[in-house]
Amino acid sequence: CNKLPYCPIASTCIVDRTRLNAEVTAFLNGAAATGFVSQLTSGEYNTILQDGNFRSNVLSAADRAFARLRSGDFQVINQGFIYRYEPGSTRVRIEHAHSPGGDAGLADGERVLINLVDPLASGGQALQQELGVAYPKLAGYSEWRTDVMRIERFLGTRADGVV
Repeated sequence: CNKLPYCPIASTCIVDRTRLNAEVTAFLNGAAATGFVSQLTSGEYNTILQDGNFRSNVLSAADRAFARLRSGDFQVINQGFIYRYEPGSTRVRIEHAHSPGGDAGLADGERVLINLVDPLASGGQALQQELGVAYPKLAGYSEWRTDVMRIERFLGTRADGVV
């Protein structure tokens, strides 16, 4: 499986957790997969978001989905739906986005990363492993019913260390 090519551009690929993690690790170029890309150094941030590295696609596993989308690609990939392949999982649909200036659609070069993680997978450990967070069940409430979502939106590169 590791010798097969990565998920093609403008595709949704159903993969196992090992393959999803391998593709995310390669995409992040050695940066910690549990952190926010926006908190990386300028060099790491720019490398990850450069055109040659950023391929719009969706990776879907039983306990996690990872989407990287460029402006103009939202509706092309899976009619805008992002979800884990597990039956009954949360489905996110990107229908209409607005650029910072208020115009319809995303600005040229804008990119979005979306992570969906099952908070109950691996006895609740999947959130810690995949996103570096933990959201335990609160007293008086039922278990989680939806996926935990992390959405990061980027426009261009940066020269400083802060977004």
